[in-house]
Amino acid sequence: MLVELIVENYAVVEQARIHFHRGLNLLTGETGSGKSIVVDSLGLLLGARASADMIRTGAQQARISGIFSIDAQAELAGMLEDAGIELEDQELIVQRDVTATGKSRAFVANRPVTTSFLRQIAPFLGDIHGQNEQQLLFNPQTQRNLLDRYAGAMEQRERLAGVYGAWRDAQRRLDELRRNEQEKLRLLDLWRFQRDEIESAGLKSDEDTELEAERRLLQNSTKYNGKTVRVKGTVGESAGLLGRGAYQVKDNTGTLTVIAETAAPPPKGSTTGVKGVFQALFTLGSKSLAVLQEQSRF
Repeated sequence: MLVELIVENYAVVEQARIHFHRGLNLLTGETGSGKSIVVDSLGLLLGARASADMIRTGAQQARISGIFSIDAQAELAGMLEDAGIELEDQELIVQRDVTATGKSRAFVANRPVTTSFLRQIAPFLGDIHGQNEQQLLFNPQTQRNLLDRYAGAMEQRERLAGVYGAWRDAQRRLDELRRNEQEKLRLLDLWRFQRDEIESAGLKSDEDTELEAERRLLQNSTKYNGKTVRVKGTVGESAGLLGRGAYQVKDNTGTLTVIAETAAPPPKGSTTGVKGVFQALFTLGSKSLAVLQEQSRF
C-alpha cells in the first residue's frame, strides 16, 4: 500500500506531499490541476522510463519519493534479501531522481538499485490501471503465477524448477567439456600442420650459416662481377703484375670479398705465373656466372 508520495520539481509541481489512507482515495480537480502528474510520478517509482522533459523549468533535477507499507510476502522478501535490502517496520522507501541530462538514479531503502529491479518489485508495490498502462496482467510471470495458483500446482512447480535448474547446470558443464574437446582437436591439427611444415622444409644442421653466406654472396653479386672485369683488365695491363694479380684473385675467389690491389708478397700456397693467372681468372669467371644465374633465388 502507498502511504505517502513526495514530488519535487516534477513537471509544473515545485513540491507536493500527498498522504494516502486505507481504502479508496480520490483525487479530483479540473483539467491541468495536476492529477496526471501524481499518477505519472508514481509510475516512475514503479520503473517507468524517465526523461529530462519531466524536470520543472529552472530546476537541475526532479525527485520522486514514496513510502510503501509492505505485507508479508515471501517472494518480495526474497527479492529484497537478495539485493541486500532490509525492511524496517514493514515499510519500504523508494526514491527516483531524474537529472537534467536525462539520466536517472533509483534507491530502495537508501540503497542504489537499477530500474529493472524497480520493475521486478513493482507488482508488489502498486498497479496502475489506465489506457495501455496496465502492468500486472500483461506480465508473463504474473500470468503463470495466477494459472499455477488456480491449478494448485505451486508445489509441483517448485520441484520442477529444481529439476530444470539441475538439468541446465549439467547442460552447461557438458557444453564446456565439448568446447574443451574441440579446442584440443584444433590445437592437435595446428601442431600437426606445423610439424609437417618443418619436416617438408628439409632443415639440416648449420643450414642458417650456409644460407647467410649465400645471401651475402647474392647481395654482392654486382660488386663481384665488377671486380672480375677489373682483375682481368689489371692482368692485361702489365706483365709485371702477373704474380700479384694471380694470388690476389686466387685467394679471394673463395670468399668473394673485395679484391685488394696491394703489392704485398704472395701468401703461402698461392698460384703464381701465367698458368696460375688463367686458372684464377677461369675460377673467378665461373663463380661470377653462377652468381648471375642464382640472382632469382635471392
